[in-house]
Amino acid sequence: MGSGETTPTMVTTHQKLFATTEQRSGGGVDAVLLDTPYGFQENAAEISDKAKHYFAHHVGRDVRVVRAGRLDRADALAVESTLDTVRRADWLFSGPGSPTYAIGQWSTAGFADAFAAIVDGGGTVVLASAAAVTTGTRTIPVYEIYKAGVVPSWAPGLGVVEQVLGWRCVVIPHFDNAEGGTHDTRYCYLGKRRLELLEADLDADEWVLGIDEHTAAILDLDAGTMRVEGRGGVHVRRDGQPMASWVAGDTVSLVEVGSGTANGTIAIDDEPAPGLDGVEPAPTPMDEQVAALARAFDTALDDLDADGATRATLDLEELIRAWGADTQESDEHDRAVRTLRGMLTRLGRLAGEAMHDHRELVRPHIETLLHVRDDARTRKAFEVADHIRVHMDADGVRVRDTREGTEWDWDEPDLSPPEK
Repeated sequence: MGSGETTPTMVTTHQKLFATTEQRSGGGVDAVLLDTPYGFQENAAEISDKAKHYFAHHVGRDVRVVRAGRLDRADALAVESTLDTVRRADWLFSGPGSPTYAIGQWSTAGFADAFAAIVDGGGTVVLASAAAVTTGTRTIPVYEIYKAGVVPSWAPGLGVVEQVLGWRCVVIPHFDNAEGGTHDTRYCYLGKRRLELLEADLDADEWVLGIDEHTAAILDLDAGTMRVEGRGGVHVRRDGQPMASWVAGDTVSLVEVGSGTANGTIAIDDEPAPGLDGVEPAPTPMDEQVAALARAFDTALDDLDADGATRATLDLEELIRAWGADTQESDEHDRAVRTLRGMLTRLGRLAGEAMHDHRELVRPHIETLLHVRDDARTRKAFEVADHIRVHMDADGVRVRDTREGTEWDWDEPDLSPPEK
């Protein structure tokens, strides 16, 4: 998976993978979540809890966490016990964090063999984001290059893709990333310039397998196919050039992917990076959903539809909670909260405008009618006066003629919606 592994965009894909795994296992699914890529972080337990909540409440599956974030500090028995747990799993997931940190923990302990053992046994291995970066012949030191300014160079890869499929490729998730805005962050935050520097160091038989964000490349070894799911595409580059691309909904043979031939698919052209040269960055899936609800809210206000505006606000709150399980660090959540706060503020302002004594609003109109009625009575036009009183009474205005003058009261109408 290129990204979005714990967001609503990948729920259906996870459910399909679990169903396939269950069918192959012939019973329950022993599902484990490997925390290694983020195991060094102080909030590692919190990230694991969010991921467990996502799988339990959105995917409908329970997973157990295998804590393997500090294998370098573990004794031989602990390492072997972890490897045994991984090898016996029917389904394994690992995702965000640092690719180079994960490689440092996994490479010396034999995790490539453990991952391959799951696949050989008919199980499913789901690797996303940082974990996906580790699986090729080489690994991108993402943090070191993008955050620390290290000269672009490859780190060793886990080689699990070559071990299972024979592909001598490097795996690059976040292939279409556009977070940089004014600078190029495609290709897992490398940008085109640094990607080309790294590609120049690849061996002649090595190539790039790129996976867009919120996209999954489902590699089915039994069927010999790759199926693309999500919102983006899967791409092959060879010799520093784009060779082939497949989009969501495509199913192609693994042979075709490994050869990098287009065969009816679309070869990728080099295009300006999103945010540069006047190219607008594509909105993220969450941003798209937030924008749709904001438009629904505006339309409801324009149509004086209070229920519709309230419904859009509640739907946005539910959307924020649904995306709250995402373990990726992003400001999408903050933008959504700002939109929600803006909607609540506008609703509050409208409610404030309506929170007054409605009698004071209608008083000038009622008193004008009473003045006309009094004038009719003075002129002895009692039929007109009575006609006015009857219609006022029908509108809930109770008129009382006293010695001190005419008094009135108003039965304010009940505007609440009828019970269903």
